[in-house]
Amino acid sequence: MHIHSDIHLTICGQKINFPRETGPLSGLHTHKEKNYLHFHDKVPLVSGEPKIMFDKRLTLAELFEVFKLDPAQICGRPTENLSLNILVNDLPVPEGLLYMWSDGDDIVIEYS
Repeated sequence: MHIHSDIHLTICGQKINFPRETGPLSGLHTHKEKNYLHFHDKVPLVSGEPKIMFDKRLTLAELFEVFKLDPAQICGRPTENLSLNILVNDLPVPEGLLYMWSDGDDIVIEYS
């Protein structure tokens, strides 16, 4: 699998720019493009179906781990006191940070 997505992240009014050339090549990472996510590796498929099994490396939560982002620290208050809004391709995502992003997604994440 080789996928790319645009990411727009704002935490308490601070626009986050992801560092270039960061993250494991066998997982979520960036290259020379700014705020453009990359992933290329083998992924498990559901047996007998052309559907990807859950893979933590493709979740939006993985962004915060790979790039060492702590919304509570940035905002100065506990995460449970923050509001989280996620849109993918202009639609709300019921899975929240467990959403597995895919090729061509335009992702907006806002903590406030």
